[in-house]
Amino acid sequence: TELPFFKNYFLGGMQTVRGFSANSLGPHDSKNRAIGGSVQAYANAAIILPQWFNEDVRLSVFLDGGGVGARSIQSSNARYSAGLAIQWRTALVPLVFSFALPLNKKPGDQKEFFAFELGTVL
Repeated sequence: TELPFFKNYFLGGMQTVRGFSANSLGPHDSKNRAIGGSVQAYANAAIILPQWFNEDVRLSVFLDGGGVGARSIQSSNARYSAGLAIQWRTALVPLVFSFALPLNKKPGDQKEFFAFELGTVL
């Protein structure tokens, strides 16, 4: 049986595949809105570079990839991105700034070159 729409999986955004808008990847309806899928897989790899400014700022290079499907994930539906992330540990809350480029954007995908997040560490 299919999952209700509010329990479907979505990809895209800072926590999954950076470089694509949040929750924008996966199956779409007739109006090109993401409806998600019942199966997902994604992976993130990052290399944290040596300190270049001070101990409160970290720079990393990353590669993200993943896919969502209704019943299975086809390799043609997988999306990949690469980029640079900067983590800054401030006195109040950690900040993460991400600059990402999609490596295999398809028609209808929503790109997001820059994103930031509050309170999450790499």
